[in-house]
Amino acid sequence: MTSEDRWRELVRLREELEQTRGWSVSQRVLSLERTRFVFRRNWEDLHSRIGRFKSDPEYALHTFGTVTDRSRWNEFLRDLDPPLLNYAASARALVDHSRNVSKAVLTGNALDTYQEVVKVRFDGNPRSRFVVKLRDYMLHYELPITAGSFHWADSEAAVKAAITLSKAPLLTWDSWTREARRSFWILTTTST
Repeated sequence: MTSEDRWRELVRLREELEQTRGWSVSQRVLSLERTRFVFRRNWEDLHSRIGRFKSDPEYALHTFGTVTDRSRWNEFLRDLDPPLLNYAASARALVDHSRNVSKAVLTGNALDTYQEVVKVRFDGNPRSRFVVKLRDYMLHYELPITAGSFHWADSEAAVKAAITLSKAPLLTWDSWTREARRSFWILTTTST
């Protein structure tokens, strides 16, 4: 067998392998892993921006600026829009891609079990429902208004900072589901 014959045989075997269900499943799983990576990267970007503001009082006070100069503050809030939109969009992409892969790969009891876990873990989770609808709000209506707050911790002589979404403008959108509207109450009565 010549080297060219061996090469043709390898190409033929690879093409045959690519036609198997195992190959198809492995490619779907790899694709899903890429989606998870995008989601994680977007979360880390958003979390690092907000985390620094919340954990570094000097940075937060410097960013907030003064009564007469809010330029740094306005720039900081504007710079939160891309990572927030990317996070919400990638969260929804991960949900949809996971669902597609599970339907393509799982059957019978395994698919039923997966769907039950999703229902409990995500469909019943107010934060999850909120993020999914926040993505729709941001893509189809407008970007939310972000705000910040400071307060002195009672037990410490330290400033605590927080970033929030203004609730009233969010509620003007008429496409929130009942569950997502309910999550506004839950999310505003728990720590952010």
